[in-house]
Amino acid sequence: METASKQLELSVELKDLPAQDYLGKRFTASGAAVGQAVQKAFAELYACIGAARATPTGPPFLTAAEPVGDTMDIEVGAPCSPVPEPTGDLYRGRLEACRAAVTLYRGPYEEIEHAYPRLFAWVAEHGHHPVGRAREVYLNGPAEVSKPEEYLTELMVPIA
Repeated sequence: METASKQLELSVELKDLPAQDYLGKRFTASGAAVGQAVQKAFAELYACIGAARATPTGPPFLTAAEPVGDTMDIEVGAPCSPVPEPTGDLYRGRLEACRAAVTLYRGPYEEIEHAYPRLFAWVAEHGHHPVGRAREVYLNGPAEVSKPEEYLTELMVPIA
């Protein structure tokens, strides 16, 4: 029932987000392997950033397409400057400036999906339309806090 109460307490604000250059990686993952695949991808990004002596310029993010079965098309990104020469299957990317509906989610990553229906409902109720993929911006995580209930993630829906 805690998840339902989190949905009811959802507080949304509109933010104008600046353009942001990042080092990224795209991959597909299924079911229980998603969390491990995301952690591995972030490790690859930050290893490349560290090796290039680039500076992180914001928290890491994730975007994902709607699942097909239990398989997801995922993109992770690490904003940095300068964006280093990519290695392997990494690439340079840019998030264009946009306006977004934003809410702060507190809790374990495994339950984050429950906040999305209410966020998308807020977008529609306020006369906006989603454009592009929603993104999760990880303000903290296992390296900074010991309990998953303390994870802070901004959920962003770019809107028109």
